[in-house]
Amino acid sequence: MARTCLFIAPRVNDHGWPQATGITDPGAGDQNNQPTIVGWTHLGYVVHLLEDLTSPPHTRNSAHPCVFDLPFCDPFEPLNNSASVNSPKQSYIDFTSVTSPQEIFNRVQSYTSQNYFSAYTVFQGGPVSIFEDADYFYSSCLPASQDFGTCVHVASMPPGMTGRKIAHKGAAYYATLPGNPAAAEVDSVIAHEQFAELGPVAVQAVAELIKYYAPAITVAIDPTGIGTGKITSAPSGIDCGSTCIALFVNGTKVQLTAAPDPGFVFSGWSGDCSGSTPDTTVVLNTDQTCMAKFDLASLTITKTGNGSGTVVSAPPGMNCGPGGPSQTSPFSGGVQLTEQPAFGSAFVGSGGDCASAGTNPTVQVTVSAVQVCTASFTTSFQLSISKSGNGTGTVTSVPAGISCGTRCSTQSAPFAPMPPVQPTDLPDTGSTFGGWGGDCSAAGVGTTAQVTLSVDRNCTATFNSLNPTVHLNPFGT
Repeated sequence: MARTCLFIAPRVNDHGWPQATGITDPGAGDQNNQPTIVGWTHLGYVVHLLEDLTSPPHTRNSAHPCVFDLPFCDPFEPLNNSASVNSPKQSYIDFTSVTSPQEIFNRVQSYTSQNYFSAYTVFQGGPVSIFEDADYFYSSCLPASQDFGTCVHVASMPPGMTGRKIAHKGAAYYATLPGNPAAAEVDSVIAHEQFAELGPVAVQAVAELIKYYAPAITVAIDPTGIGTGKITSAPSGIDCGSTCIALFVNGTKVQLTAAPDPGFVFSGWSGDCSGSTPDTTVVLNTDQTCMAKFDLASLTITKTGNGSGTVVSAPPGMNCGPGGPSQTSPFSGGVQLTEQPAFGSAFVGSGGDCASAGTNPTVQVTVSAVQVCTASFTTSFQLSISKSGNGTGTVTSVPAGISCGTRCSTQSAPFAPMPPVQPTDLPDTGSTFGGWGGDCSAAGVGTTAQVTLSVDRNCTATFNSLNPTVHLNPFGT
């Protein structure tokens, strides 16, 4: 009698992690683009193997689904096909500190093997049956059991304690020696309940694997800003003005660029990105989130010094009077600022983004970002008096402050910008006043000069002697 042999050719395992990560769209330099369809296909086969580890027999090398009426097969798979998958409500496996895809597989295998029963294993090395009734073995409830309603209470449990079904005492169990857990089996009730728990675990594990394979970058507009704009990426994948997410292969360098809409400016990055320049680069080894802040282009005036004054703008918008140390106003384009010192004060100069104007009280500035200018006002300047010539005399001032007498060669004193200071000369007996110099030269030989202190000033007073100088001839005549 002829014998028919069934030959199943071995399949080459050509869908591995290196194939999944190695097929990407090449980008510029050392950048990679998003995964290709072929790369995702390879990953799909890898994901299938990960999902297999949430079927208890697979964790112990039991057979796959029953085909050709072979007696060795996984009783879970045909029963699970009719079950629905729940979404995870929490993390059922701790995936923190995962450093490789293999670790994800190991943790899933360990979770399933330690907590669920396989028809081809005994309880030793798997879950420990702690309770039983006439039909089932029970083990303690897991967080997934609580989430999906698979916990029950039986008479053999202490009051208030619940358990989950892990094995059925079928006909084979009763046909063997009583209490032999190796003969326990799985029925459709257990298969459906365990799939209700393990399905969400598979979803969680697959999500973790995809994050490891292709971490996600989430970009958003910072809600604390009052401006708008958009964010783009290189390689491509991000192009939005609100919140968007893109996946890139692990290790990809992604450059983000923030572009403000007209009338607004980019203020800075936050989250996993930092800096105040529109371009920033992140290396995606884990999921990351970056926020870009946009604001109105604005000009801030801050007043410094011990004086007071007002800064006004054209076009209108800035009117920072003596009562306020600073003011911020939205502008875009050219702005003219005028610094107006209060009585008794003087404008010293501009700083910050207006520093190029120096001491000019009229400032032109082009506002295209968040810009800051300072305006310095003071209540006093220095007037310095120096005496020259071969005579002697005294210089005094109105208001008081300078009193440089016969033995004084130079003296300085602070004065308010207004009113003007009046230095007065008084030559000693035998001397005459020769005239003013420096910042008082306009007074000539007048007794009193007048100088307005808008900056520090220096004046020279010359005194000449009336006594003739006698030169003796040592040889005589």
